[in-house]
Amino acid sequence: MALSGTAAAVSPSSRRDALITGDAVLLDLRTASFATRIVSAVIDGVLQLALLIGGILSIAWFADRAALDDGFLAAGILLASVLAYVGYPVLSELLLRGRSVGRLVMGTRVVRDDGGPVHVRQSVLRAVMAMFEIWSTTGAVALVCSVIDRRSRRIGDLLAGTMVIQERMRTHPPRRI
Repeated sequence: MALSGTAAAVSPSSRRDALITGDAVLLDLRTASFATRIVSAVIDGVLQLALLIGGILSIAWFADRAALDDGFLAAGILLASVLAYVGYPVLSELLLRGRSVGRLVMGTRVVRDDGGPVHVRQSVLRAVMAMFEIWSTTGAVALVCSVIDRRSRRIGDLLAGTMVIQERMRTHPPRRI
């Protein structure tokens, strides 16, 4: 007997964005909201900038002490930039199973479109595209794409075949009927 005024539970199969694996298993994955992704990106961006500045300062200090010419200094700065902008996201996604420090804080994870773990190729593609869509356009391209896509994916996610899911969910206290 159904009571009036209670909301019926919506099954995951009735949602348009439900995921079904190749083995015909329905996954109940909830994509991370745009606001959650922004907060985790800001945390990761601050860490990346700190890595970049620290790397450049240490390379400049070493180049000054070793009396290296400007070519070595430029190569070191380029290496520090690549490590900060591409190395950090790729290594963190691979070592932390789809998470980074910002995603750990916000309780999100990067997965493939079928719900599996990301691979090196996907992490590298996401990181390289982030240099364009997040860093060089101050996030405008990522913002527009995330708002348009129903799963809040940016261009790097669309090209790599990945999405960011919410791992930790708020539990609602049980209600008495």
